[in-house]
Amino acid sequence: MDNQYQSGKTDEKRDDMLFKNINKQLAELKDGARVLVVCGAGHFYEQASRFSRAGFKDQKMEHKSAYFDNSGKTFDYPDRVESVWKQRAYFYAYTYPKIIEQDDTLNDDIKAEFINGDHDAFYKQQLKYCDLFSKNKLFE
Repeated sequence: MDNQYQSGKTDEKRDDMLFKNINKQLAELKDGARVLVVCGAGHFYEQASRFSRAGFKDQKMEHKSAYFDNSGKTFDYPDRVESVWKQRAYFYAYTYPKIIEQDDTLNDDIKAEFINGDHDAFYKQQLKYCDLFSKNKLFE
């Protein structure tokens, strides 16, 4: 976080870190594994160009709906997803705003975007996803 932050926008530094983190996880996979990397629209072109420069090749997705076909299997979220989501929600609702507030390098306008707001409501809203995870539901 720095004073150049703009809500809903990305920058080179952030996208470089995103790519570094994605690449680190990909490096831990078995050789020959195929992975679908999903990212938000704001990062798509930035990440696509980084993948291309790193030697990854575009793959065409034929019959896209087949990638999400469960072939008769019951869908189950991984055991830890609910716990991890609760930790993530708590971090962004309560911990991150405190970190931002204590950062003397940030100006008051940037701080206000993270400090102000209803943190309890955000946290409760995020916990709705935990209910979906516990019931292995993909959506409401």
